[in-house]
Amino acid sequence: MLCQRCGNNLVDGANYCVRCGTKSYISDSDINQLSYSQEMERRNPQPENSQIAVVANEVILNENKETAVDETPLRTGQYFWIILISLIPIINFVSCISWAYGPTKNINIKNFAKSILIWIGIGMAFIGFTLMFVLYFTLAK
Repeated sequence: MLCQRCGNNLVDGANYCVRCGTKSYISDSDINQLSYSQEMERRNPQPENSQIAVVANEVILNENKETAVDETPLRTGQYFWIILISLIPIINFVSCISWAYGPTKNINIKNFAKSILIWIGIGMAFIGFTLMFVLYFTLAK
């Protein structure tokens, strides 16, 4: 048997390649039945986010459908504008929901907006409890 990823000769009955650790799916008889293009695709390693499965002597490439995440750090100016917008009542809530759960791909903006939403929730809870406390003691007199 040959490894489907690196082409290393495997011991008959081996479940994993000793060189690259890939689970073995293809036997020598199956490799002879593959066309040249499928053989070249088998020998060339695929990207990390891909997986090869052999079904009915055909090589099928299953790619992950994950969206790309932008991990570039925010610049000082971006933080400045996000915090400035976060100081405006009502607009801060709407914009933070848009940044946190909208189409923005930058994970740093999403996480920062989620943290601002948590602070807004804590502030609203604090204001609510304060109002209840004040009203309770004002009406109790």
